[in-house]
This record gives sequence, C-alpha cells and structure tokens, in this order.
Amino acid sequence: MRYLWYPIFLMAWLLSFSAYALEDTPLAVAAAQYLQSIRDGRDPTGQSIPNLLRQAEQQAQKKNWAEAITYYETAILAGAGQTATWLVLSQAWQNQAQHQEKNNVGYEIRQRSRQRMEQAAWNALQAADVPLERARALFRLGELYDRDQEPKKAIAAYGEALEIEDNPRIAKRHQDLVNANAFQIKGVDVESDSATPKVCLNFSDDLAKGRQLHYEDYLVIEPAIQPVVTPQERQLCVEGFSHGQSYVIKTRIGIPAASGERTLVTQEFTAQVEDRKPTLGFRGATYVLPKTGSQQLPLTSVNLDQVRLRVLRINDRNLLREIERDRITNLLDGYDLNTIARQSGEQIWQGVLTLANGERNQEVTTALPISEILRDPQPGIYIVAAQSVKEDPDNNWENQATQWLVVSDLGLFTMRGNDGLHIFVRSLSSAQPVARVNVRLYARNNGELGAAITDAQGYARLDPGLLRGEGGQEPAALMAFGEGDYNFLDLTQPAFDLSDRGVAGRAAPGAVDAFLYTERGVYRPGETVQLMTLIRDSRGYALPEAPLILKVFRPDEVESAQLRPGNPALGGYHTTLPMPLNARTGIWTVKAYTDPKDAPVGEVRFQVEDFVPQRLKLELSSTAPVLKPGEPVMVDINGRFLYGAPAANLKAEGELVLREDADPYPAFPGYRFGLVQDSWTAQRFPVVLAGTDDQGKAQAEVRLNEKPDTTRPLLAQVRVSLFEPGGRPVTRSLDLPYRIQPFAIGVKPRFSDGGVKIGQEATFEVIAVDALGQAQAHSGLNAKLVREEYQYYWYYNEGRWNYKLIIHDSAAVASQSLNIAAGQPAVVTQRGLDWGRYRLDVLDPQTGVASSVRFNVGWFETPGGSDTPDQMKITLDQPRYPSGATAKVFLRAPFAGEVLLNVVGDRLWLSKTVRIPEDGATVELPIPAEWGPGVYLTATAFRVPTQAGNDTSAARSASSRGPGRAIGVAWLGLDPAARTLNITLNAPVEWKPRQTVELPVTVTGLEPSQPAYLTVAAVDEGILQLTDFSTPNPVDYFLGKRRLGMQLLDLYGKLIEPGGRPGALKVGG
Repeated sequence: MRYLWYPIFLMAWLLSFSAYALEDTPLAVAAAQYLQSIRDGRDPTGQSIPNLLRQAEQQAQKKNWAEAITYYETAILAGAGQTATWLVLSQAWQNQAQHQEKNNVGYEIRQRSRQRMEQAAWNALQAADVPLERARALFRLGELYDRDQEPKKAIAAYGEALEIEDNPRIAKRHQDLVNANAFQIKGVDVESDSATPKVCLNFSDDLAKGRQLHYEDYLVIEPAIQPVVTPQERQLCVEGFSHGQSYVIKTRIGIPAASGERTLVTQEFTAQVEDRKPTLGFRGATYVLPKTGSQQLPLTSVNLDQVRLRVLRINDRNLLREIERDRITNLLDGYDLNTIARQSGEQIWQGVLTLANGERNQEVTTALPISEILRDPQPGIYIVAAQSVKEDPDNNWENQATQWLVVSDLGLFTMRGNDGLHIFVRSLSSAQPVARVNVRLYARNNGELGAAITDAQGYARLDPGLLRGEGGQEPAALMAFGEGDYNFLDLTQPAFDLSDRGVAGRAAPGAVDAFLYTERGVYRPGETVQLMTLIRDSRGYALPEAPLILKVFRPDEVESAQLRPGNPALGGYHTTLPMPLNARTGIWTVKAYTDPKDAPVGEVRFQVEDFVPQRLKLELSSTAPVLKPGEPVMVDINGRFLYGAPAANLKAEGELVLREDADPYPAFPGYRFGLVQDSWTAQRFPVVLAGTDDQGKAQAEVRLNEKPDTTRPLLAQVRVSLFEPGGRPVTRSLDLPYRIQPFAIGVKPRFSDGGVKIGQEATFEVIAVDALGQAQAHSGLNAKLVREEYQYYWYYNEGRWNYKLIIHDSAAVASQSLNIAAGQPAVVTQRGLDWGRYRLDVLDPQTGVASSVRFNVGWFETPGGSDTPDQMKITLDQPRYPSGATAKVFLRAPFAGEVLLNVVGDRLWLSKTVRIPEDGATVELPIPAEWGPGVYLTATAFRVPTQAGNDTSAARSASSRGPGRAIGVAWLGLDPAARTLNITLNAPVEWKPRQTVELPVTVTGLEPSQPAYLTVAAVDEGILQLTDFSTPNPVDYFLGKRRLGMQLLDLYGKLIEPGGRPGALKVGG
C-alpha cells in the first residue's frame, strides 16, 4: 500500500508548494523524500509525544545531536509534526553538521547533514497552520539560503515572511540583498574596432526572450540614433553609433528578465565610442592573382594613409619547402621575411604605397598596382608584406599584412582516380582550354615524379603508379609551365568536400568485387557460421573462375584462419566456418582476397557472444497522432513473446526525447517552417511506466507542459524498453510531432539554389497548416522583407587569419499584409532588389507563429575564397536508365559560359566541353553497358572575368567579377531490373518440430535454360532481433549507388578577387 501512497503524497506536497511565492522544486522533492524516510525508519509505537520531545531536548543539551535528531524525528512520526518541531530539528541538523566539520568527518556525511537541515526547514513551512508559524519557517529558510549564497531564494523567503511579521534585523538584510541582487545593469562594454560600433549593456541576469519584446522602447540615447537592438543572454547590445562620439544611454524602468523580474530604477551610462585602431590586411587564404586587366592586388586598411611594402620571391624549386611547412597563405613577421630574403628566396622590391582616400573609421580597399612591380612574373611564388610607415621597420616580431602571390592565367582543375591524375588547364581570362602546357608532378622530397603536355582540349593525364609513393615520394605539388606563364596546385590539401551534392554510397570497387554474407549476425562459441561469397567484376557480372581466399580475423584483429573455398557456382562460394569452443567474444571479420598480398575485395562481420535469443516482440501505438502542450497522449504498449504468448507482468521503462523535426509536414515538400534564426537543442524527459498486465499490455501517459520558446517544428520521440524475465531490454520508439503553436506557417521560394539574379523577381508561396498537417485559411499575417548584413569578424589563430560570421538586420525593405485562402497558398513577390542578402519573415501578430527564409540577390562567395566549390545544377530526365538509352542532362550554372562535363566512376569514362547560356542547356548522353550500375556526372562551369580590377563600390555587383567556377554532381544510375531475380517463398505459417518441410520457391527473371542457385536459412527471429539482422541484398550491393570514386581539387578557390581604388607607389622608403 505504501508504494501507491508515496507518489500521491509527493504530488500533493508539490502542488501545495507551487502555490506559494517561494519556489524551490528540488528542495520540495527532497523534503518529501526525507519525510518518507522518517516514516520508513522510525517506530513511535508506545511512546508519547511529550516524552519524545523531552528526551530530544535532554540529548540536545548534552550536544548528542544524533540522538536528539532521532527523538525529534520519532516525535514527528508520532504526531508532533507542527512547525516548531521541524524548526528545532533543522537546528539540530545544523549543529550536527558543525560538530562533524569540527571533527573532520567525511564531506559526504557533512553534506547530508546540511541538506537535512534545509529539508527540515522546508517541511516546517509545509506544516505551518497559521501565518506566524509560516513567517518563522520562512525566516529560517531565508537564513539558510543566505548562508548558501542563494540570494534570489533568500529574497523571496525574507520578503514573504516580512509581509506577515515585522523584523527590523531581517528587514535590513532583505533590503541589502534586494539592492545587491535586483535585476539591474552592472556596466557597459563598448566595441569600437568594427565597422559598426556596438555598445552592450551588461545585466545581472538573463534577459527575457520573445519576438513580441521591443527592447528599444526601454532606451533613450542622446544624441539620437536609429538603434538596432539585440538581446544576448545577459547583454543588450545596441548598434547604430558613430565612431569618435560620446553617447548618454538612459534606461527606463521595467526591462524584463527571463526570471520574470524587471528593472526597478532608471539607470544612466556614458559610452565613449573611440576611433578604430589602425589596421591593415590582405584578406583570405588566397594566392592566385589572375593575369587579366591591370592586375591590382586589394589591400584593406582602416585609418591609415601610407604603408611600407616589401616584395620577395621564392623560386619554383624552393616552393616545395613552403608547401611541406604548410606556410603558404600564413602571415609572416619581420624575422620570417628576412630569413626568406637571406636563405630560400630574395627581396626584389621595397617601397611605399599611398593608400586610397576614404572615410575615417571605415574600411578602405586600395588596389595595389602589382603589375608595376612584377612586370615579368617568374616561376615560383611572391610574397607581398605591408606595414604602416609609422611602425618600426626593425620590429621583427609583429606579424605583418602578408599576401602570398602567383600572377597567372593558368587555371588548374584535377580529378584523381584509379586510372591516374586527370589535369585540365583553362585560361582564367577566357575559360578556354590551354594547349601545350607542361605539367610536372613533384614529390614531398622535391623530386620530379612525372610530366605531361596538355592537348588541344587542355587535358593531360599522369599514370596512377606515379601517385602511389609514400613518405618523401608522396605527390605534393603539380606545377604548370605555359608560354611565359606559371602556376601550381598544392596536392597535400584535402580534396573538395562534395557531401552536400549527393556523392555518398558504397566505395567504388576494383576489378574484382565480393559480396559476403552470413545467415545471421551473432553466434555462440562452438557454433558454425554459414558463409556465402559472390564474386563479380566492377560492373556486377559474375567471375566464375576467380580464385578466392578467405582470411578470418578475431576481435583483436589477429588472423585466426585462412580458407580456400572450392567448387564455385556462377561465381558463388559456400563455406562453413566452425567457431572454436573457446572463441573470443566480440566482432569477428572475414575478408575476401584474390591475392593475399593485395587489399581485400570484400568483407563481412559477425558477433560471437554467449547470448540468449531475444524472446520479446514490442509494438507501440498512440491514441493521438500529435502531442500538444498540457494535453496527455496515451501510448499503448503491446508485448508478446516470439512464440506467441503475451509478455505478461514485465517491467517497462520509458523516456521522451524532444528534438527538432526535420520533416514536420511531408505533404508540403519544399516549404520551410519556423524562423531560420531560431535553433533547438534536444532535451530528454522521463516517462513513468507501470509493468505490463496479464495480456502483455501497458499504457503510458505522455504529457509535456512546457512550451519551448522556439518556432522550430519539434518531434517527441517516445522510447520504451520492455524487460525480459532475465532483465534484458527490448527497445522500440514512437515519434509524435509536438505542436507547440496553434498552427504553422510554411514558406517556399519559387526559385532554386538559394537566390535570384539581379533584376529577377523573388517570389514565395506561403501556406498555413494545422496541427494534423492540413492546409487551412488564415488572415492577418504580416510578411516583412529584411535586408541582412553579414559581418565577417577576422581573427588570427595558429598562424592563419580566419573569420566568424555575425548576421545583423540592416534595414526593412518592404512589408505587406497577407491573407491565405483555403486550399491555395498566398504569394509574396518582390521586384527590383539590389545585390545583397535578404530574409523574408512571415508572422502572425496575434499568436507569434512565424517562419522565415533567407536568400541572396546576385552572386555570393565567402570572403577569402572557399575550398568548397560553388554549386551548379544538374538535372536528369529519368531516375534510372536501361543500358543503351540516352539520358537528357539539363545543365544550369549561375553564369553563362564553358562547362566541362565529365562522366566518372572510379575512372574517367568521358569528357566533353559544352557552352551553356544563363538559362541553361540540355545535353544528350548515350549510355553504354560498360558504365555498370551507374556513373557520376560532374559539370564544372568556368566564369569569364568581367570589368575586373576597377570596381570602387563597397559591394561589387554581379557584373564585376573575376574568374571563377561552379561544380555540379549527379548520379546517373542504370536500372537493375533486367539483372534482378525475384524470389517468392511460400513458407508454411507453422512448423512442427522434427519434421521435413517443403518450401515452394518461384524465381522470375530467368531464361528457361539459365541456371540459378539459391541459399535458404531458417533462423530464430529472436536471434535476428539481437543484431537487427536484415536479409542480404546483393542487388543493392552490386548494382546500387556508389560513392564518387574521384577526388576533385583545383585552385579556383585560391583566386584573389579584384577590387578597390588605385593607390600610388613610390620606390624605396
């Protein structure tokens, strides 16, 4: 009976506690548990309350605190549960803790005594029947909170007590705590060294969150500005200030805290926004300046007029040393520069650059006319170093603005696969192929590994054997020597990360491919593994006579056995592998080889364990399709033993994981739900479960009362574990969308690739969806288009300049009211947008439901270039093709120009060049059988520079760009239907022990005289469940999508973008 009483008792105490002004849920729970422990551990039978209290007082006078505590607790259980008894018990625990500390008793024991004194004081509060008793208990709790440096709780306890009973001493302490800990501004931080200075007010606690809050209403700033206010935890940051000015910031009463408090007084601060410190820098990890136009090198400065320049050169034969040191694009100090000038290179020029004029405190980009210095660039790499003329030229320890530099018209693009290194050389100025370029491959030890000459298509290939060197012989650099031109590609850098373009899949096999499978996933020591191996070529066709060697590896990766199966059947081998009685437990691996000295051509893994097959089958269902705040949903649990009987009277446990829902409304693909500015971190909650009943059934009430402050769609994943009689769990999960808003707003752009071109209208569809995912009508929405400012804050770390991105709202561009009709999306269209980054916000002002989408107008790159290529679009007219068909491939790049279309697997099958307009073009590709299960199409569009080098605007338009490229990747899969056998197995519903069973089997897809072989295994379902074993699928293995087998690398991400106003050079200085 006590088992049922305790949760009811605990809930009653929590409810009574939650009605009071003072809230401390952890202490309330612990206090209730303390009272229960008294009930479990004390027996007042035959003892009177007066006698127990007298005995307690006598022991307290003797300072026998442990005995006194025992008597007080027994008296409480006998009925002396009034506030006074709890308070003296609290004091006894405090005295006990002090006595233990004096005698160096262990920390855990002392800590328990301190916790008991707080729990007893809380129980005194719960026992209070009259206001005076309540006040005494609150005074006691306030003192304990104050001593434990929990001022907020002490203020609440003291404050509530003082409303009941006056106490001058405590009233003064209460006021002191209020003054010291009230929600208030503690100080001001001024950030002056950015283009947009920022003043942040530092608060004592976190600020309240909410889209309905307008913090700018609480600020008065003199002189007046147009503030952009951003709350960030304990800071309220304001932008809109000007450098070199002083401002007075006054705050109004009532600024809200996350705790519910508000500021009680007005406060005033003076913020001095200083001028920016002089800065100088070449931005980005780029080093290739295209040999086009006037060849100007952009140098960014703030509050500087002149800089001192040094230009050094390292020749091509010493370049490998810099690649090995991974120093190219790093900043250099005076010592580094002097060392290069004396040892590995030479200084070829020194002078002074007068910077372009610009506004004070604003970044100014000066176009350094490098062509006036490097009139005839030589092979190798140049280094341009700059420092203010006011800096000490002999200061060798400060990093200088450093630009590593190659001036070239040769663009290098490479693909590396099993058939070697494919090199494509294009002119950066025209995007046309460059013939007769001498490309040389160099190793880490500076030795030349091989060379080739590009053909009329700008193509050359180096054999795969040249790429297999290790150590000093490992390929490190590719150098290209053209007619009066030079460039290089660092091969030690990682290949492109194309994971965002659908290149995942099984690794491309070699000439021989093996599929190994077993009849289950786990075995006991002493059992026999039935092992099957299918040998095929790289296209999935049988190799009937291929030699096969199987190596068996223990869990410690030690080879245990080597098998040579014989009698292949159409490239299939059956092998039995008896496991020793003393076999190590863990993961065993069998690897297949055609040559034991080569790499394996396939493998399979299985477990060896002393296991008992799973005995349970667990199913979950719910009484409602979605979960809403405060509304319970019952989850039905149905457990059965695999042999059919109900899983009766078994223990169950559960938890709920609340995470972001990646696909909240599948019926509306392409729509975005929730604000892109919001985020969500997964949270876990316990689910209380009773065991199953006689029918193997149970129910769990799932309820979430909290309503997270996020617009992101959420998913409640209910996980239930049902325990077998031996204690082993079987776990299943059930997903319930958690609808925290009355409805959802979906926004879908009518354009792709995240942006539109300048002059193109930006159009969006907007829908409203109810909790069940049904479209509904809704009126009174507000759609606001906001221009965003992306600020890249540059910082120096570990020898390299990097940046972090901060996004600010720059200006509201347009807004409109929006009404959504039933069954039809509303349309938002904006025309005439300038180059920039934007965000469309759609908000319901009545409920706060909101969604947003970010998009670009014009062409964007991250600063300093990127090693992840820009995207172009490849669309196929069919999901799969039969052999011999012709695929229609639609290509569209962000710009018109030349496109290099390659067909690749683990090798290059086909390469062709096509020219596409801005709107794209369709290319037809015949599909031969030799392409096997499929190939990848890689399309690389090369951009021709336009108006490069003389742009003086703060943000270059899309019509003023340097050379560039965009890459698209698509999988072209061949339809495996013609090569797939379909099997129908008519197994009986029930099998009786010790009988022979006939299994009718039907195989379709075979020619009448074509042989076929079949493997059949009957396995306990409980064993299969242990490892989630699924039926082997050789079709997916041999004929499914494969991973891109080529590594792509080029130097287009290292191109220096032109820009800036010309500066004036002066030799010497």
